[in-house]
Amino acid sequence: MMLRKEKSRSGIILVILATLFVCIARIGFTKNSSSVGRTWEEFGISLFSSTKFEMEKKLDLSCSNKYGKSSGKSGPGSDYPYFKNRLIAEPFRETEFQIDNDDDLSIDQISWTLYKVGSSNVRKKIDTSFENSLVVSNNKLIWTPTDAGDYEIEVSVKLLNDDHIYVFAKTVAVRYVRREIRDLTEDDRDLFFDSYITTTNINTEGGRKLYGDTYRNLQYFLELHLNLAGNKLTDQLHDGLGFATQHS
Repeated sequence: MMLRKEKSRSGIILVILATLFVCIARIGFTKNSSSVGRTWEEFGISLFSSTKFEMEKKLDLSCSNKYGKSSGKSGPGSDYPYFKNRLIAEPFRETEFQIDNDDDLSIDQISWTLYKVGSSNVRKKIDTSFENSLVVSNNKLIWTPTDAGDYEIEVSVKLLNDDHIYVFAKTVAVRYVRREIRDLTEDDRDLFFDSYITTTNINTEGGRKLYGDTYRNLQYFLELHLNLAGNKLTDQLHDGLGFATQHS
């Protein structure tokens, strides 16, 4: 019985000591990060600034094109869990990224960094000096993506009368957005019909000479559809989730 009591006391003491250690560590960490301007990143944490939690409520990133705004909470794809808190941009469509400064903070300087996110979430920095479709200014970034995929925009902000550099980032999913034809702008609708006529009248060989190796005429898509969906028993286009992806 005495042995059990001693073990019980030892366990309680260990719990108390562990709790004190965590409290002291947190107090020391907070003091260091705020007094000398050290960042969360220095401690191996994916949040960048010592006041990241406060800043995140005051500054955010959104993007827009001629069809509207994407904020990660509203816009194309916002109903899908995968796109929650992600911005949506479209290939070959000029997109303007800007900081949402709802609290009207006094911003002194802003710098932008763009990364391509590859497999295993490995980031590769995009050199803006060689990216013709990218225009960077102090308060906004204008970008026309050419490739679908996932990207990350990192924004560094310096406020007036503040020596800290606050950094936050947001994932940008570059995806083709399918719209109802009556929702298209007049220019885009004309482009769609012109493209349809082109693929109808110009065969693949002639089209590749005019438009490049990725050109396919309408007959190619007709044969593809028949090969994949002509047999009801082996239909690869119309059953389940395949319909949405294969008909986009």
